[in-house]
Amino acid sequence: GRPIYIERGGLFNADELIKCRGYEWLMRFFMYNHEVKMKFRLPVCSEEAGKRIERTTLLVDFMGASFSRNM
Repeated sequence: GRPIYIERGGLFNADELIKCRGYEWLMRFFMYNHEVKMKFRLPVCSEEAGKRIERTTLLVDFMGASFSRNM
């Protein structure tokens, strides 16, 4: 099967993070994490599985999250 990546978005306050770091920083953070996964994690998963793995399953847990409509 595919590796499962779990993003726990409910563990941080997105509005406060955007105020502190900015929306662009947050988007770059998520893109960077995706690139790390593609460049480093998937090759290791492929080696362990003995076959090429190019896709993952992403689960996003927003329990406890709050987002304003004015992002």
